[in-house]
Amino acid sequence: MFKRFTVFIIFIFCFQILANAQNLPLNDEKKINALKLEIENYAKDNNQQKIAELQSKIALIYFNNGFLDLAIDFYESALSLNEKFENKNAQIQINKYLGDIYFQKNDFKTSLNYFQTCHKLQKKSTDKYQQGICLYHIGECFFELKQFDKALKNLEEAQEIANELYKFDLMRSVSFLMLEIYKIKGDKKMEELYYEKYLTADKYLKTKEVEGELKQTRSQRDSALIETFRTRQSLSLSQKEILEQENLIAEKEDSLSIARKLAKNQMLQLQLKELTIKQQKTNMQKNRIWFIFLLSTVLGVSLLAALLFFMYRNKKKVNKILSAKNLKIKQQADVLESQNIELKKLSLVAAKTNNAILITDAKGNFEWVNESFTRIFGKTFDELLASTPNIIGQNTPPRVVQIIRKCMEQKETVYYDLHITSSLRADLFVHATLTPILNNLGEIEKLIAIDSDITDLRNANLQIETQKEILELQNKNIKSSIQYAKNIQTASLPNLERFHSRFDSFLIFQPKDIVSGDFYWLAKIDESAECNKFIVGVIDCTGHGVPGAFMSLIGIQLLNEIISNDSQLLPAQIIKLLDEKIIQALNQKDTENNDGMDLGLALVEKLPSGKIKVSFSGAKRPLFVFRNAKKTLETYRGSRRSVGGVKKNMKEIEFETDFLELQHGDCIYLTSDGMTDQPNSNRIRFGTAQWTELLRSIGEENMLSQKEKILQAYQKHTSQTPQRDDITVLGIKF
Repeated sequence: MFKRFTVFIIFIFCFQILANAQNLPLNDEKKINALKLEIENYAKDNNQQKIAELQSKIALIYFNNGFLDLAIDFYESALSLNEKFENKNAQIQINKYLGDIYFQKNDFKTSLNYFQTCHKLQKKSTDKYQQGICLYHIGECFFELKQFDKALKNLEEAQEIANELYKFDLMRSVSFLMLEIYKIKGDKKMEELYYEKYLTADKYLKTKEVEGELKQTRSQRDSALIETFRTRQSLSLSQKEILEQENLIAEKEDSLSIARKLAKNQMLQLQLKELTIKQQKTNMQKNRIWFIFLLSTVLGVSLLAALLFFMYRNKKKVNKILSAKNLKIKQQADVLESQNIELKKLSLVAAKTNNAILITDAKGNFEWVNESFTRIFGKTFDELLASTPNIIGQNTPPRVVQIIRKCMEQKETVYYDLHITSSLRADLFVHATLTPILNNLGEIEKLIAIDSDITDLRNANLQIETQKEILELQNKNIKSSIQYAKNIQTASLPNLERFHSRFDSFLIFQPKDIVSGDFYWLAKIDESAECNKFIVGVIDCTGHGVPGAFMSLIGIQLLNEIISNDSQLLPAQIIKLLDEKIIQALNQKDTENNDGMDLGLALVEKLPSGKIKVSFSGAKRPLFVFRNAKKTLETYRGSRRSVGGVKKNMKEIEFETDFLELQHGDCIYLTSDGMTDQPNSNRIRFGTAQWTELLRSIGEENMLSQKEKILQAYQKHTSQTPQRDDITVLGIKF
């Protein structure tokens, strides 16, 4: 059967080719043959660019004559070549033509793909008008595919381009299609809005057409006036000149008579030649018809012979299939016997299972129940028939009745829960599964109900729900407390608004949880409005969340106390005092508490010479310095010990101060370890190397731009990975 269908398709295809050859105009057929000869010549030179150009011309001829499939073949071949040598303009045009062709063939999905490819290529060009047209065609495809929201999105972009370029033809087309969409969606307001836009654009274009016609009419009127003026000048010639002209005309009449005879002879010769050409064309057409007739006859006879051959082979196959079916029937009989054995085993299982199993006829009348039914419900089969002979009884809830009828009408398995009172239990909850058994005609033969006792499960779920509500209330109270703690922590942190207005600076402060174990600190040393001397720091406390937040409050209080007692201390001295006070405040010498913090402090002083003096000391946290003149990044690592905690080896390491001078345009950065320790989805850390390279590459930009690029790099690295630790970054450009 498949081969018969194949032969039929080949036959139709061949006649389609013949029909195409017959309907193509002779002039266009000559053009195509000439272009194909050119392609052969360029193929010898392997000039693929020229071949692609000629294939596009052939495709356009087929397209203009309505031979869409042939046009597709040549356009796709040309597109493949243009993609090889990256001719973007040609790709744009071919994708547009292919989109038009498939749209005419009502293949809107394929048309959409070509128009979308065309638009993607156009984005790199400056021709916005063509981009707008392509967006309109994409909108048309989505409209035909009933995807109205996507259609509106593309049409709105096309509308923006039309408005920007004042292209009223595009504006009119887009507005008309959008009002049709809103009409379908039932949005009267938007439909009326785009109807007004359509009328405005249409009125403008029609006005332009009328203006063009008026201009043409005025031009014709001016030409007529000029001709009238020339005629009047001619009439103003003197009588003498007129007589001379009459004599001259008389002399030339004989010559004109001779010329007329020659012209008449030439006309007759041309008519004779035209008749000869017409006769030749008629003969050629007759020859072509005869050729097509003979070719069709030969092809028909060949196809008939092939069809007879295929029918013979098919008959042999049918005989083989019948033999195979007989064998299959025997095998099925063996399978049925095996299934009967399995059914006996299943009957034994149904009788001994813990679930209650009921079997009814097609109308729901009970026919059999297993032993578990009596154990769960306290009724024998006879007692069940005496009280409720059908699966739908007088006490069956309406909801369950509706579900059972759905099972019978739609012939599909349904599920429902029942709350009943049995002779054994006051409250019994059952989950029922009702399955229809169909015969070969698709009609219900039996209904099988499996009832599971879910009383204990339901009681357990109720307990779980109660526990869940209690936990949610507790969680809500805890979150409220933590949120209040956040307000306290935020109030304790310095307000950097005036600092940002005085210095080109930025702050990135992202707690992992509601409250943070990181904090930033700023102390003004001098009292001048210019803020010529100040100390700034970024501190990373042990842990994060609530424990870290408690440590941050202790750190803020102790730092404020230290600088209040002596504002002339160097950063290393401040860190040393902070270390001692944390050990004392947390009684760490007498307990096992080793909580502390890592920090970096920078004392910044603006000198009269305009240079910037920076004194830095760190406890396991570095200072990063960007030198604008050299375009380099320097790292001052600080001391290799933390603040707080009692550790024998660490106490031997002293906190040191680094002194450096900065110029205008230099930057400093203080950070916690949250940024560099953040992993991505592959568990790869952001890392110090990537961090320092990022700072070096953006050091010349203003601090607002630097902040944006740091956050972009962080988002790109982490993607959807949860934040691991608190993140704090403070940057200052001088």
